[in-house]
Amino acid sequence: MRYFDPTPHSPTEPTVQVIVGTSQAILDRIGPRRVADLLHPWEEGRASRLRRATDRDDLRASHALARLMAAWSVGLTARQVGPHSLRQDCPDCGSPQHGRPRTPGLDATVRWAHADGLVAVACATGTEVPLGCDAEWEEAVPPVWRGRELTLPQWCRIECEVKAGLGSLDERLAALAAGHETTTALAWTEQTVQLPQGDAQLTVLAPQPALVTAWT
Repeated sequence: MRYFDPTPHSPTEPTVQVIVGTSQAILDRIGPRRVADLLHPWEEGRASRLRRATDRDDLRASHALARLMAAWSVGLTARQVGPHSLRQDCPDCGSPQHGRPRTPGLDATVRWAHADGLVAVACATGTEVPLGCDAEWEEAVPPVWRGRELTLPQWCRIECEVKAGLGSLDERLAALAAGHETTTALAWTEQTVQLPQGDAQLTVLAPQPALVTAWT
């Protein structure tokens, strides 16, 4: 899954694929014209309101790549998907501009993570698949919760659990503080990804181990 395949292909057995790289590398690989064609106007509007250029690139790269990976997973080419192939539905207010991402019409589940120029996108075959993905630069300082210092792997795992629908952030942090390990039949993929800009911690929670590709 190192390069986009311009020809249609039939998906084989269910897989979990992850692409990780800097937002600039991902945007360069996809190309500015294709990125513009993939993103919905509300996404461009949301990106334009972010103060840092890095944050704007992170949003554009993660959302564009998620659409393309979903297309790949069901045997479509990059040109067969557009802005309406991804939406985020908030369960509280009903807004299509935030919340857990969905890929209408595509039998795929996508999750993403981005942090200060680092982007990771995970895609699993099938809809409503329990899937979580997090990526952090290894030099990042994890947050402190109620006076408790977390390690970077702990924080990445908690982010994945929340994105996979295993509980809220407060619930997962409280469980960690109480010493309760997550009991799940899902598989963890945890590894260090070496990029020219530095090493990154990648963590994925999915029904099976993830296949990871780095874009540089």
